[in-house]
Amino acid sequence: MKKIGLLLIAASILFACDPIENRMDTGTTTITADDLKISATPVMKESAENPGTQVRSNYIQLNSEGNPVLSSWFYGTGTYVGTNGIVQVVVPGKQTITFTGLGPDGTKLTKDVEVEVDECFDVAPQWGYLCGEGSKVWTWNEERNLVYGKGAYLSDTAPTWWKVTIDGTDGADVTEKVENIIPGEGPGATMEFSVVGSAFVKTRTDGSKQNGSFSFSYTEADVVPDAGGNPWAEGTLNMSGATVLAGVNTDDGKAPVYSYHILRLTDEYLNLAFAPPGSGAWDGAFFWQFKAKE
Repeated sequence: MKKIGLLLIAASILFACDPIENRMDTGTTTITADDLKISATPVMKESAENPGTQVRSNYIQLNSEGNPVLSSWFYGTGTYVGTNGIVQVVVPGKQTITFTGLGPDGTKLTKDVEVEVDECFDVAPQWGYLCGEGSKVWTWNEERNLVYGKGAYLSDTAPTWWKVTIDGTDGADVTEKVENIIPGEGPGATMEFSVVGSAFVKTRTDGSKQNGSFSFSYTEADVVPDAGGNPWAEGTLNMSGATVLAGVNTDDGKAPVYSYHILRLTDEYLNLAFAPPGSGAWDGAFFWQFKAKE
């Protein structure tokens, strides 16, 4: 497995002091972006790679106190609203954080602040698996041929009832080709997951694209057991504005599916499942099998 250790928890982390919001009288913005007094400073931490050495961490202290504007900060994977707080970025190296100040008359002032991160801490490994070192492209897992279809919820981990394959064959079974489900989303179509903005781009074989965003969760509530009490799903992938390749429920007129159980996510493989709300063990579920594109 490739060495990842580079990506994120997309959430702001506040320390002891509460955020201080500017309160402004109605009036006109009289300052420019150049007048803004703001800072974004990496928090120094002891290196995990070289103990005893202090490094600039991926925890960034933001400060815009004293400016007569309402403050928000876009740090790549989220937006923090406030004048004093700490956020976590997701990759080492040079980072650009964009500050936006909203004046009392509605004027928006923006200013970029660059920070340098030496080492990342407390990063969920799943972000590295899904997005690589910033973005990563996935496609159908042609190693398996059988890439989409239906099976038993909380029991199967791949299609067993209705099978959709890359080439239309699966042993002695007569199956459908995945290209027939959603034209243009068969072999050769790709999905790109990017850390910045949690952006998602699906590229069809005709060159057309569908843009969206994604989030995922690996909390205790996302771990779904099978009938025997063993883990069946390890997390949840949520999409917005776009679905994964052939991300449809064919039992419901090919309705788009935007929330998936993550059955497997590694540096190489992404296996997903979906069952309608209220489904129980052995009810019908849909399965997708993807592989990282080399």
